[in-house]
Amino acid sequence: MQPRSQPTGHMKVHFADLDLLVVTDGAEQYAPEEFAPGVPPEQVQDLLLELGISRYQFVLPSNILVLRHAGRVILFDAGNGQMNGPQAGVLPANLAMAGISTEDITDILISHMHSDHTGGLFDKAGNAVFPNARIHVSQQEYDGWMSDTLDLSKSRKPDAGALQSMQHRIRNSFAQMGSALQCFSPGTPLFECITPILAAGHTPGHCMFEISRQGQSFLHLCDIAHDEALLFAKPEWGTIFDTDFDMAAQTRRRVLSMLGQSRQPVFGYHLPWPGFGHVSRQEQGFRWMPLRIPSPQWPVML
Repeated sequence: MQPRSQPTGHMKVHFADLDLLVVTDGAEQYAPEEFAPGVPPEQVQDLLLELGISRYQFVLPSNILVLRHAGRVILFDAGNGQMNGPQAGVLPANLAMAGISTEDITDILISHMHSDHTGGLFDKAGNAVFPNARIHVSQQEYDGWMSDTLDLSKSRKPDAGALQSMQHRIRNSFAQMGSALQCFSPGTPLFECITPILAAGHTPGHCMFEISRQGQSFLHLCDIAHDEALLFAKPEWGTIFDTDFDMAAQTRRRVLSMLGQSRQPVFGYHLPWPGFGHVSRQEQGFRWMPLRIPSPQWPVML
């Protein structure tokens, strides 16, 4: 395991001919029991010791990818806003430090509707934080949360009422988006260089995004894996945040297996800052391999 590096505001990234930034929305600490539900704590601790980790805290950054292309400024997810704890919700300030105002954002690609990805869309008064942005969500994500027959019993979240409250909040968010909301079909390219890929289970229409240009590509994992230790070594352990726990575990293992074979560069929303690396196969599981910065594999300009 590499030591965690702390988010530092923003980082410029060179990829093909695209202008990319990674901007932090901060980081939040989560309770250990929110990971590997149903797995005895001593078994979790034994695995961590096998991985060489004597003390582990579930502190998850929110890494926001920003892409400028063909006159558009595109955000991948919108961060926490005021929805979560005090160490998150700093995306607008860090965008400003990078020379980007909230009015500059033309498009926001939403991987899924959890509050740490969409809480930054609206302020406490319900006003749009990014007033000129179109908000793009997969059709499956929209249809799933709007359905009266969505089966929330497949989650491992102990409080069923919290899931129902979340669905109500998500429906209200869709209503707030109004005409800014546009639904996309996974597999259909967006903006010439982005292909959304359905990776359901974490939510009904959770998507990853493949960014391709000049024969090169990398994959934005979004919430395939929330941490760089447990869910790589044991993809089936999952989190209580998975709407369909078993489907999410199957999706996670399938995606990690594919990436462990291809060694395609990836980016993770919750993986250690600045979120770039690749997946390595290891015994029955996988391992997160952070990309050293700078790297001949991925030129990065700080």
